[in-house]
Amino acid sequence: MKLKICFVIDTLTTGGAIKLTLDVVDKLDKSFLDISLISLFEIDSKKSLEHLLPKGVYFECLKLRDKITLSNIFKLYWFLRPFETVHSTLELANFYCSVVSFLFLGRKRFISTIHGIDGIFIDDPVLQGMLLKHQSKRYRFLMKRFQNILFKTYSKFIAVSDATKNFLINQRGINPDKIKTIYHGIDLKHIDRKVSSSNLEVSFEDKLKGHFVIGYVGRFTHGKGVMELLSSFKKLQTEHPNMFLLMVGDGDFVNEIKNEIEISGLNSNCKLINFIENHFAYYRLMDILVLPSYSEGIPIVLEEAMYLETIVLATRVGGIPELISDKSEGFLFEKGDFVDMRHIIKYLYSENQPNLNRIRKNARDKIINKFDLDKNMIAVQNAILK
Repeated sequence: MKLKICFVIDTLTTGGAIKLTLDVVDKLDKSFLDISLISLFEIDSKKSLEHLLPKGVYFECLKLRDKITLSNIFKLYWFLRPFETVHSTLELANFYCSVVSFLFLGRKRFISTIHGIDGIFIDDPVLQGMLLKHQSKRYRFLMKRFQNILFKTYSKFIAVSDATKNFLINQRGINPDKIKTIYHGIDLKHIDRKVSSSNLEVSFEDKLKGHFVIGYVGRFTHGKGVMELLSSFKKLQTEHPNMFLLMVGDGDFVNEIKNEIEISGLNSNCKLINFIENHFAYYRLMDILVLPSYSEGIPIVLEEAMYLETIVLATRVGGIPELISDKSEGFLFEKGDFVDMRHIIKYLYSENQPNLNRIRKNARDKIINKFDLDKNMIAVQNAILK
């Protein structure tokens, strides 16, 4: 008889944590596992299911209400009764599952993969101000304090970086013996297949010839520093007119970015592209990928860019310093220090090619040796099941 395991996530949207969860589910050994995947909340687009859902996995969307309610908790409780192991990912899925874990009184095994610092803990006044507009004091108490008590019912936590492990110990109060750090990595074979089959408009590639292309791939939200990146690009572009900003993604700030591009007269030197599943060809157009995040775990976009030999520049936050050795596999700057970020971009703009080729090779080797999901799946599967 197969072991019944259920993966619980908030919803199916773009984002590294969800992508990594789906990749893990896809690669788990289904010869002895009966795997289900559930989304707590309504899915943004049913079309996304076509390429997101792993084969051979049962999927259901519970369509819970937005607010934390007893009816939501018991709906999840009844759904999880047949499963021996439950794996949760992301903030609300972790909260709901930890409550349900308490109700089962140890009769089931609950584990979680933690991808980074929960938003409510991020030390950023602007972000906290934005969150406070949508979060009641009751909600913040439940997620920040009560959650720590509920987490004690969990059997194990998988941290995607040592920085994430330290967060769990210091701010969530988790016993270190319950935490295992695993660098999951990315599906390199999948990327190779997608790169070989990807095509971009010739006219767009021709437009970028002769430009120094600064790239961004990811969500357009405050925590990613995208508006600050755009503001910095405006200053760089006045000094170096042949610089081009290519932004690939989606999120809350899409309209703000479009408006700023229009108002600043950057239409000819800045392009915003909606995120697509086969986005890998865009990395090859970039001289440098910039990720100016205020908080991260181990960002998948950095792993993808490094594997495809695109120079990366990112903030020294979360697990990023575990992924990138500064000036050896990429470049780092302190979060919020956009002056230093611009200095590094200008340095790369004028740097000799042989030095950058060495960095590209080091970065690709790092991903192949430490962040190949296929190589790391034995450790991931053992952590989930044992």
